Amino acid sequence: LVLSSFLFNKQIDGLKKQIDNIYFGNLIPIVKLQIIADNYQEIVSCRKVKYNCDIKEKEEIIFQEWSYYNNTYKNADERVVVDTINEEIHASFNENNIQNFKNILARVDFLIQYETQVAFKERKKFVEDYENMKKYLFYSISIILFLSFIVIVYIMFQVIKKDKQLTVLNKKYKIDSITDS
Repeated sequence: LVLSSFLFNKQIDGLKKQIDNIYFGNLIPIVKLQIIADNYQEIVSCRKVKYNCDIKEKEEIIFQEWSYYNNTYKNADERVVVDTINEEIHASFNENNIQNFKNILARVDFLIQYETQVAFKERKKFVEDYENMKKYLFYSISIILFLSFIVIVYIMFQVIKKDKQLTVLNKKYKIDSITDS
């Protein structure tokens, strides 16, 4: 029973890590990217209407949110793409060209779609692991109940056996006591 508790605890910890990975590894970056995309969209909209727009506030928000996203874990292939986009984001504000802003917006939308796909894959993996854990839990509880049943039957068998022995001894002593008298 104690061993099963430790095993269940380990399984639950694994599921918690997967939930954290889905939330912090996929959902938060998507939110950050969406904030970046919204700010770029506002810059593009403003630049379409008038050339001189005060984009300093948007630029600060974009850099802050991008810094968070850029510092999250990425594998080697993802890191190459993110580093390229990082350079383009910094260059877009130096050049202050509406076409550059539109290109960055398209790249951020690509990252949002990519992170969404990764989140769906992580969720699918989580659901599979969850189903496996449920089966594992069911089989473990079944085995524990079966073993408990066997132990109870064994104990009852031993009690019945001792009771029969005591009954036989009791009859024997009764006979001996009658003979002695």
